[in-house]
Amino acid sequence: MVGFSRGRNWLYRTLAVFKEYASVKDYKEPDVAIIRNLLWILYAENAFTLVKLSGRTIADNITGPLIMDPRRLIFFGEQPHPEWDSFLRRHGNHGEITYYPQCGHTLPEICDALKKVVARQQGKCVIDITGANEQMVIAARRTADGDRRVSLVRSTPDGTLEN
Repeated sequence: MVGFSRGRNWLYRTLAVFKEYASVKDYKEPDVAIIRNLLWILYAENAFTLVKLSGRTIADNITGPLIMDPRRLIFFGEQPHPEWDSFLRRHGNHGEITYYPQCGHTLPEICDALKKVVARQQGKCVIDITGANEQMVIAARRTADGDRRVSLVRSTPDGTLEN
């Protein structure tokens, strides 16, 4: 966890690039989301795994990983997309990126597969349900029930995160 022990100069240097970038006023939607969630990004525990459930659009699939910058990112229900990997790398995500395409078709199959993926992770696990279909959302809720290491989030249209 990043703390204030690094001093004010570190914080000013870190924020300077965002202040300068915001003053130009030509940033795109993912940039807006990053700027709005800057303090969460800087001070939240980043030693977690993000399981991104397959979303309906590309924006659904990349916004959460851009905002949260997880140590490990698993795209659940997606085939590998090398272009997503390179996009996330170019925008600062240096964690491990993997894909888990075999998630099943029925609710029990999806639940079992998601629970297995989460059980293999060490530490905290965040499941991003942004844009996911109803079966995946139900499976995520069932996976999170009773497991204090697991939390659910989704991106909102204004570029913020809800849990």
